[in-house]
Amino acid sequence: MKSHWLLHKGNRIFITDFSNFGSNAGALREECDAVKAALANEPANSVCTVVDIDGTFVSEGILQAVREIIPVTNRCVKRRAIIGLSGFRRHFIFLVSKFVGDVNYTPFDTMNEALDWTVQQENQ
Repeated sequence: MKSHWLLHKGNRIFITDFSNFGSNAGALREECDAVKAALANEPANSVCTVVDIDGTFVSEGILQAVREIIPVTNRCVKRRAIIGLSGFRRHFIFLVSKFVGDVNYTPFDTMNEALDWTVQQENQ
């Protein structure tokens, strides 16, 4: 599993690492299953996460895998930042989020920006 917990400025953040899967829906689905298992026992509305999708491309299989994980993660995730988007992809993610289910992301250019935003929001 590539995804993992990280401590940033004293705050526990889950890094959902969906990066560099290209269009390999099978590998992304395995990562989704691992993420679901990792978050299964987290309390409702308690997890802050940064989702890294750099190097992963939208395909029917990728969308299906993401569509299946959203209801599970929505139960425990209270805040999501996303990185790995540039150009039109930054706008495209909002369309994808509407297609895969009720999910909100705040996009950032770098991991550090996303982590800092997550911590700032957590401490307000």
